[in-house]
Amino acid sequence: MSGTSLDGVDVVYVCFEGTDSGINYDIIHGETMPYDETWQTRLQQAYYTDAASLSKLHVDYGFYLGRVVRSFIAENRIKTLDFIASHGHTVFHQPKERYTLQIGHGAAIAQSTGHIVVCDFRAQDVIRGGEGAPLVPLGDEYLFSDYDYCLNIGGFANYSYAEKGVRLAKDLCPANILLNHYTRQQGLPYDDGGQLAKAGRINTELLQALNTSDFYIHAGSMAYEHVEAYFLPLIEQYDLALEDTLRTLVEHIAGVIARTLKPNASVLTTGGGAYNAFFIERLRQLSGADIKLPSPVLIDYKEALIFALLGWLRLQNRVNILSSVTHVDKDHSSGQVYYP
Repeated sequence: MSGTSLDGVDVVYVCFEGTDSGINYDIIHGETMPYDETWQTRLQQAYYTDAASLSKLHVDYGFYLGRVVRSFIAENRIKTLDFIASHGHTVFHQPKERYTLQIGHGAAIAQSTGHIVVCDFRAQDVIRGGEGAPLVPLGDEYLFSDYDYCLNIGGFANYSYAEKGVRLAKDLCPANILLNHYTRQQGLPYDDGGQLAKAGRINTELLQALNTSDFYIHAGSMAYEHVEAYFLPLIEQYDLALEDTLRTLVEHIAGVIARTLKPNASVLTTGGGAYNAFFIERLRQLSGADIKLPSPVLIDYKEALIFALLGWLRLQNRVNILSSVTHVDKDHSSGQVYYP
C-alpha cells in the first residue's frame, strides 16, 4: 500500500490462519520500497491532473506496483503466493458525493505478476452510502482486540476501539501529512525524532485557530482535499519559522488525540508518527494514557498487514467492512478481484 507520506510502497508477505473466532498472523517479510523522484512527483500531481492523464497514471502505476511486487518476491525468494492485496494510492475521497479513487489498476498488477489481485476495497462501501474509511478497524478487532485503543499516526491520525462489543473508529486529525508538508519545503523528508519541533516555540494564536478550525465540524473520513481547504491556508497566514510551525502542529495533533483517550487506557500506537519521540512524549503527557509502541515491523507495516487480511477475507466472501465503522447500511465483503 501507499500512503499520503509518499515515501514509498509498503509491501508485506504474511500468513493467516484461523476462523472468525480467532485469526493468527505472521509477518514473514516486510519492506518499504522507496519512490524515486519521478514517481513522487507523478503521485503528488495526480490530484490536479486531467482525466486522460489520470487514467493513464492509474494503469502505469498498476504496472509499477507489479514490478515492485516482482522485485520483492525475487529478493525474498518467495515460492508460495496465494494472492496480492493492493490498497493503491488515494487520489480522491469524497464519500458524500459517493466517489473515491485509489489508483494502481488491479488488472495491470495481475498481468505484471501472474497472480490473483484483490484491490479497490473502498469504492463499494462509498457507493452504498458509507464513508469508505477507515477500513483498518476490522483488523484491529480480529488481531489486536486486547488493547483499549488502536491508534495509527500516519498521514492522518485515526483510532478504533470496542464499545459494548461493537468496534467503533474515527479519523481524528491530520498528522504527518501536515508535519511532512513543512519539512519538505526545507528539503527534509520528515522531522527526525521530532527534534525540530522540540526546538521550536508554540504560537498560541495559531494553536487556538487550529483547535477551533471549521475542519472539525466536518464529520467522517478525512482526505488531502480537506487539509488543502482548511489547514494549509490557515497555517500560512502566520509565516512562522519551521521549528515554530512544527512545534505548534505537534501540540495541536497531540492535544486532539489526547482529548479522545481515557487516562490509563492501553493504546497500541503504530504508523510513522510512532517514531517521532517528541510527539509521543507530548501525547503521553497530555493524555495520561499508556501509549504502547510495538515492534518496528508492526509499527511500519500494520496497515499493510490489515489490507492483506481484507484481501484474504474477500477471497472467502467473508465480511471485511464493518458498518459500525463506515456507517454503511450493513456489514459486507468488498474489493475487486482480478485474475492473471
